[in-house]
Amino acid sequence: MDIQLREKAIKLIPDLENMLGIDMSIDSFIKNDLPYYFNVVSKKNDNCIDLTYNFETNYGSGQITVESFGKDSEEIIWNEIVQTHIDNEKSVGTK
Repeated sequence: MDIQLREKAIKLIPDLENMLGIDMSIDSFIKNDLPYYFNVVSKKNDNCIDLTYNFETNYGSGQITVESFGKDSEEIIWNEIVQTHIDNEKSVGTK
């Protein structure tokens, strides 16, 4: 991944954290101190790029993918671990 794309990907982390209510540990992405646990991978598809963020949560390994990054058709999907975190945060907030 080139430096400019990496910088854009890292700048998106606070927005993803706010939207999903999850702490992705942005410092670990910036420092690249635990690259096996906190990383972002880009994949080029046709005329777009997908970004996949891998990170650790209290529930296991979270993964968020931004499909068609920067396009009007951009879509954000996440794995079951992230969904578990979202569900548990909602239930804690409603008690």
